[in-house]
Amino acid sequence: MRNSIGSVTAILAVGAVGLLGAAHEAHAGCGSGPGTSASTNPFLNGAFGLHAAAFTSASSGGRFLTISDSNALPAAAIVGLWKFTFTVGTTVFDEGFVTWHADGTELMNSGKPPITSSFCMGAWEEYGPGKYSLNHWALSWDNTGTVFIGPTNIREKLVLVNANRYGGTFTIVQYATDGKTVLGNVAGNVTATRIEAD
Repeated sequence: MRNSIGSVTAILAVGAVGLLGAAHEAHAGCGSGPGTSASTNPFLNGAFGLHAAAFTSASSGGRFLTISDSNALPAAAIVGLWKFTFTVGTTVFDEGFVTWHADGTELMNSGKPPITSSFCMGAWEEYGPGKYSLNHWALSWDNTGTVFIGPTNIREKLVLVNANRYGGTFTIVQYATDGKTVLGNVAGNVTATRIEAD
């Protein structure tokens, strides 16, 4: 009898903890909920061992920051959604959309057929005022989408022309499946215009 009472007590305790977590679950991914602040939100104040954090760019020391830092994350002018165009000479080589994230990562949705490779992910840093370098990777497949060709490395050097335009150069190197043997490369220019929320 004592063992069964102990088991029921343990189950009720676990259930209570589950309900406590469920009460805050709707706001866990989005920060403070309506009517709460970071100091009263148990997910942000560390009551459950979690802290809001972000990683700064190399230019600001490259360290993890929490919401307790007074200057938590410098806003880089490149952050946002852009429509890009790659040109080689006067020929459009590729165009699509790219998102630059404040944590130093980037995601590009290429205009290439999705069966061959439609997006790549990268890491960027600001190496001077309004100057950015990008290193991103894609996985390339043949025109049937059944034969893996290998990884593709895309490098960019960019300069912000103004708040809504950037330009620069790109290089693309296609590797074989071993990730070392170069199958081909191309270089050209990149331009982009910002896409606003409204």
